[in-house]
Amino acid sequence: MSRPTTSRPAVWPWADDAACLGVDTEAMFPVDKVGEERALEVCARCEQVAACLDHAMRHHERYGVWGAMTEDERRAYRNEWQAIEDARRAVPVVLTRPYGRARCGTLSGYNTHKNAGQEACDACKQAMADYKWSQRNGGAKRPAPALAVVPRSSTSDYDPDGVLDRRWFAVSDGAA
Repeated sequence: MSRPTTSRPAVWPWADDAACLGVDTEAMFPVDKVGEERALEVCARCEQVAACLDHAMRHHERYGVWGAMTEDERRAYRNEWQAIEDARRAVPVVLTRPYGRARCGTLSGYNTHKNAGQEACDACKQAMADYKWSQRNGGAKRPAPALAVVPRSSTSDYDPDGVLDRRWFAVSDGAA
């Protein structure tokens, strides 16, 4: 039984269709210009060049030819690629929790904003502030803001018909 010349991790689904799949591994990690030209010829007929280059840039592959770029070309391209990635991350992430995403107003939501490279929303900032407060105070929950209970007049603009005249409403900070 023959042994394959290259092996690819299962986390590289794009590599199953790569032109270098049956090529000797050493050919894709050349030591001279002639070897680089041969490796680039393999990349020229590959349909997975973009995915391969994306992998190489994300995982900081330092050696070999990846995505039709040599080691020196990738090194020169790194700043441009990083600018593109930063711009892509600047698009706001909507935190609605379809599967695995955290909701806004939670500590996980705050972390999701930060991991996406964006400023957290007010609800997530408040969740982080509450978390930090509880850490400083031995894990205690932050007390709710003081509320004053005041009756509302039936002649207010809110209730012109007097339907709510006997109900009481909680108003923050004692303001009526």
